[in-house]
Amino acid sequence: VCMIGANVSAFSIGKAVGGGGGSVIEPFSATWAVISGGGAGGYSRAGGGGSGGRLEGTTTLDGGVAYQVTIGAGGPYVDGENGANGSVTTFASIALPVGGGGGGKGSNGQGVAGGSGGGDGYQQQTSGGAGTAGQGNRGGNGWWAAEKHGGGGGGSSAVGADATSAKAGNGGAGSNIVLNGVTVKLCSAGGGGGTSESLSSIGMGGSGGGGRGGFYYPPIGAALAGEVNTGSGGGGGGNSVGLKQGGSGGSGIIAILYPDNATPT
Repeated sequence: VCMIGANVSAFSIGKAVGGGGGSVIEPFSATWAVISGGGAGGYSRAGGGGSGGRLEGTTTLDGGVAYQVTIGAGGPYVDGENGANGSVTTFASIALPVGGGGGGKGSNGQGVAGGSGGGDGYQQQTSGGAGTAGQGNRGGNGWWAAEKHGGGGGGSSAVGADATSAKAGNGGAGSNIVLNGVTVKLCSAGGGGGTSESLSSIGMGGSGGGGRGGFYYPPIGAALAGEVNTGSGGGGGGNSVGLKQGGSGGSGIIAILYPDNATPT
């Protein structure tokens, strides 16, 4: 089961055992993956947002008990500033993954630390925002040159690419959610791409739902948001009127693998 809706607040799973016209509910082991919301891209010639932190594990659930859950929202675009970090996804009492770091704004903005870190704005070359160990990766450097390029946001499986004189940084790659050998969801938690001033050198979003960076020319130059329910980062904002906004981060997800004879509610 993948819990993705904003209206999800609690769930329970019952495992029926026994016979003789009745059944009881017993505790059982469930394998899970939790991804928090992705970070937003920064403002104008900016870095891409980092993916939300990703954690996996196995825990014992008590049958029939209502466990509280929260699907972390993606970070919003902030006018004139670094992108905002994503919100935390919560599941029962397990350790919680950190929200994705926002991308650095173009004017001297460093990528923000998070589950995966945001990429730097074009004036920064600082290895991007830091990722959280065991949850994600760092963002990429910016590049200050004739064409001003933002770094890519980090993804769950790879660092955000550094910008170069020729190209903005691509977002770091995400990965499939695979629990006990079962692919529960195809690819999540990619980083957002950095911005450029031309389509040929734009930063692409990382696989898994990362948003493409923005660039100069309307109407297609707007940064793209991270894909919903993937925890992916948004693309860095472009550099002309109406196109400076960074893409918002994608909301998170909870995936749980449970026995065939269990019923989620």
